[in-house]
This record gives sequence, C-alpha cells and structure tokens, in this order.
Amino acid sequence: METKGQLTESELSRLKKQYGRVYEITVDDEGEQYVAYFRRPDMATLSAMTKMTKTDEIQASKILLENCFVGGADEVKTDTALFLAAVGQLSKVIGSVRATIKNV
Repeated sequence: METKGQLTESELSRLKKQYGRVYEITVDDEGEQYVAYFRRPDMATLSAMTKMTKTDEIQASKILLENCFVGGADEVKTDTALFLAAVGQLSKVIGSVRATIKNV
C-alpha cells in the first residue's frame, strides 16, 4: 500500500513548533493512502467559513481545509473524494473541545 504525504518526525516537530497542535488525517482510496496535516482553525478562518456556509457549504469546507492545511498530500485539496473525506474529519477538530459551566 502506497502512502503519499507522510512527513518525517523532524518535519512534524517543525510544524508543531510553528502551529501548536497538528492533526494528521489519513484518507484511504482503494489501497492508496493520502496523509495530510492540519492546524486548528483560527478565528479568521472560522469567520470566513461561517459566512460562506450560509450560501455554499462546499466553498465553506474548502475555506476550512485550505486555511488549515499545513503539509502532506496536496491531492487531499484537489481530489473531490479525498477532499470530502478529509473535511469530514477536520470538522471534528472544531467540536472536539468541551467546556463546562457551573453556578458557584
């Protein structure tokens, strides 16, 4: 099985120093694996994505993916099937942080 986009440990360390948390998304397409790396979305990206969601959800997803992409297989940005699979996982990053509130 061929894996495209896999970064070395030193490349990953550099990205982590630059962006903080880095997420690896692996997409399997009939035996070929594509690995892409993403940072957490910043407020500007979330704002642009939210505005676009009202009119075009695919373009909103494209904003999210392209602005958070920091390395790996470029095919994830250009191939529709790979793109949709990656966006599905990347959108989980936004909802993965939990907060609690309590009356004190």
